[in-house]
Amino acid sequence: MKKSKKAKKIISADNSELKNNVKMQLLNFIIYAIVFSVCVLISLVSGIKRSNMYYVSMLSFMLSSIICGYIAGFKVRKNGIYIGAVSILLQLVVFLLVSAAINNFKIDILRLVISIILMIISGGIGGILGVNTRLKPKKKRGR
Repeated sequence: MKKSKKAKKIISADNSELKNNVKMQLLNFIIYAIVFSVCVLISLVSGIKRSNMYYVSMLSFMLSSIICGYIAGFKVRKNGIYIGAVSILLQLVVFLLVSAAINNFKIDILRLVISIILMIISGGIGGILGVNTRLKPKKKRGR
């Protein structure tokens, strides 16, 4: 049985969306790794105690959430809050693992919930900024 053109179009649209989402999640992870590494190096040089490493981790997650939300919002150009918040799903899982490892796998529920909310808000803010960033107008030739 042959698939209709409409069915092929829907399947290819779903595949391209999935590929874009996977690429965004990988980019998100790479940005987080870079930001986290820089924050850890700064904290090691400045002598921050291990008990304060949670805040360094949270800061790097929020910065990378804003950056990734911005990139996702800029690419999609609509629904900035939603796109920015959804673009950090993989980052939330990594955050849970890192924060648990920093705290010797003892989880403080209140701190965890506040952190997740801040990360989602950061991603949404980045998405709003990305959607509202104006593209450069094309220069007119001639005249």
